[in-house]
Amino acid sequence: MTTSEPAPAPTREETPVEAPTTEAPPARTEAPVSPTFQELALPGSPCDAEGATASGIGGNQLVCAPGAGGRLRWRHT
Repeated sequence: MTTSEPAPAPTREETPVEAPTTEAPPARTEAPVSPTFQELALPGSPCDAEGATASGIGGNQLVCAPGAGGRLRWRHT
């Protein structure tokens, strides 16, 4: 019985890994703009402030007004 030494493991070339750059984003020069917000509501849904306005899904205007039972609900204007 003859024993032979195991073959050496194949070598592989290692590719150097570059460290990711961590540059800071450029500084903003203009002042941030406040978004204009208009509430989106569904007709008949409860609302909090009588007289408040909102837009419906189709873009129609809604107003918060008392509905059945005196509860405030979004209504078409």
